[in-house]
Amino acid sequence: MTTPSPQEPAPEQSAPETFSQPPAPPPSWAPPPQYSQQPYPPGPYQQPATAYQQPTAGWQQPSWPAQPAPGAYPPGSHPPAQAGGYPPGWSPVQQAPKKKRTGLIIGVIAGVLLLFCGVAGGFGWWVYQKAQEKAADAAILADAEYEYGNRYDEHRVILTASGSGPVTLTLFNGISEQSVDTSLPWRQTLEVAEDEFTVWIKITARGENGNPQRCTIEVDGTPVVQRGPKDKALTCAVVFAS
Repeated sequence: MTTPSPQEPAPEQSAPETFSQPPAPPPSWAPPPQYSQQPYPPGPYQQPATAYQQPTAGWQQPSWPAQPAPGAYPPGSHPPAQAGGYPPGWSPVQQAPKKKRTGLIIGVIAGVLLLFCGVAGGFGWWVYQKAQEKAADAAILADAEYEYGNRYDEHRVILTASGSGPVTLTLFNGISEQSVDTSLPWRQTLEVAEDEFTVWIKITARGENGNPQRCTIEVDGTPVVQRGPKDKALTCAVVFAS
């Protein structure tokens, strides 16, 4: 027979723990104000943590359309517009074609040539006239009368032309030559303050009514030369010396 064991005492059950609430804040206390957190600028770009995985052997690179060469554009397309919205080769305002000035230049050259020819021709005619006058003067002097007289402070010279009608009379008074249109008869007196001088007159009829008959030159009261008509023209010249 077994001896009965004494009965084990049953374990004591502990009362459940109780937690006390924190003490209530005093009535005058208020929670601090809440402040919104200021946003911070995004940080620098960080490399992904995962390393670049080499594509598997079976992966194929996708095909992309071929890029056109620089300056070439696909058919039917236009190059990008330039600044201002106009394609290359176009301007906002189409400029009018420049007019050629060839005609203007030719006209200017022709005008200059004509002016030069006119001036040259006029100068040539003037030279011809002067040469003719010099030749006429030389012819007059070649037919002049030479007179030697007394020496005075002034010498009185009287020139006369007889006849009728209109004439052209050219007179050389020892200093200058002048030509006038007048009618016959004609007379003029000169006072020459030189010891040596040349005086002459030439009378030419103007029209059919002009009729010169005689010219006379007197120096200090002495007739030096008298001439009659010759082809409706008269010439009297004297060279005086004292």
